Amino acid sequence: MLLGTGVARAGQCDFIIILAHLGLSQQIHLANSPVCAGVNYIFGGDTHERVRTPIQCTYAKVVEPGAFGSFVGRLDLHIKDGKIAAERYELIEVDAKKHKPKPAVEKLINELESPFSSDIHKIHGYSTVPLYRYFVIENTIDTLILEALSWRVGTDIVLSNGFRFCPPRNVGPDGRAPITEGYIFDMLPVDSRVRTAKVSGRQLLDWLEKELNNVFAKDASKRFGGWVVKFKGMEVEFLPLANRETGTKGAGRRQTTRPERIYSVWPANATATRIRCCAEFRTFRKEPIHRIRCTKPCVITWRPIRR
Repeated sequence: MLLGTGVARAGQCDFIIILAHLGLSQQIHLANSPVCAGVNYIFGGDTHERVRTPIQCTYAKVVEPGAFGSFVGRLDLHIKDGKIAAERYELIEVDAKKHKPKPAVEKLINELESPFSSDIHKIHGYSTVPLYRYFVIENTIDTLILEALSWRVGTDIVLSNGFRFCPPRNVGPDGRAPITEGYIFDMLPVDSRVRTAKVSGRQLLDWLEKELNNVFAKDASKRFGGWVVKFKGMEVEFLPLANRETGTKGAGRRQTTRPERIYSVWPANATATRIRCCAEFRTFRKEPIHRIRCTKPCVITWRPIRR
């Protein structure tokens, strides 16, 4: 059944919008699929793209409004004689200089944060480079976290999910960006115990091949997430790779990792579940250590942090 046409007929809809959280590539793929016949717009999310002009696909238009509440997408419909005569989409920047906070909301936030204010704003260290988490392959925040975990845990390889949360923080006039307790929790809002595992090089290669295909697959319907898992301890070169079964081209890699060797790894728990048959998956040492407790001493010890 054609999604848009079916909905329009069933509910006598004049304008159909799909709210999606699939990532821009998959949303464009969906808008080019006949299943979207009759759909007008896909309001998308997940990849945080700033789409200023709606992307016109075969059956629907696709937009995304950026990230971190920094933009608002606005769609105006002009109705004439009971019909939609025109439409206008705009991506509006939420400029803090132009748009002042509502006093009641600001007061409520301050009251809720007040008991924890000294901890939230406590500065543990500084960075001499901007801190951000927006690039697909590598970024400064995940590099900091991976360095901290490697420094504290000492496994051969450290892995971290390709998260997108945490607003960027630029350096000030003094060339430094403060790293506060609150900002560390912005980087790692969901803490977890440090757990290690043993995996073979072959397991790593097979897992990484799938991860790269999730991001770079030529067929957008096969993409998932859109951000490469971050790692330290491996050298990876991205190459086109012919799929041995279908002959189609997809993402690929050439690694220094030896398939027969056993490596110790620290994976985020969600990452570990995607590496098949991990051995000796256990909590690090006898005393549990958490990611935030690894990152904080690193920031304090290495300040200021440089690229």
